Amino acid sequence: LTRRARKTSAAGLVNAVLRGISRNAHRLPLPRRPPEGDALSYLEVSLSHPRWLAERWLRRYGFDVAERWETFNNTAAPMTIRVNRLKTTLDALVRSLAEHGVEVEPARYAPDGLIVKSGNPLRTPLAGTGLFVLQDEASQLVALLAAPEPGSRVLDTCASPGGKTTAMAAMAGDRAEI
Repeated sequence: LTRRARKTSAAGLVNAVLRGISRNAHRLPLPRRPPEGDALSYLEVSLSHPRWLAERWLRRYGFDVAERWETFNNTAAPMTIRVNRLKTTLDALVRSLAEHGVEVEPARYAPDGLIVKSGNPLRTPLAGTGLFVLQDEASQLVALLAAPEPGSRVLDTCASPGGKTTAMAAMAGDRAEI
């Protein structure tokens, strides 16, 4: 980031500081979990949530629930892809990904969504072919709500980077004006 910000002279210092933190992460003086430590400090600092939010959840729901919510918030979302039905089918994509060591499972709600369980589809020869796009399930559901059909006219006012737009185009068989 220092190079991208055109501060290349700071890159060495920043990297040295980050390496030092990484080597000594186990020594950082983070607040301890109750009963040894203060609940609010632990939720705010150790679990990286704004104090006002940690305080609200702690007051309303108690420590155990607040800790579970914050731990969930800190968990990375799974990689989710959407099959491009203009180029392939869900089953064919699942088979092709498996041939390249990528295991997927159907998304919970989005019919064209696949959750990556292991492997990385972006590091296969399939990436960039248009057979799938990286798109979280929530974005896929927005396109489903629009439910475009062939001949539809849709104004997508939030069209960047275009995931929902291309999902709607595929849903309409590429015969809609979006």
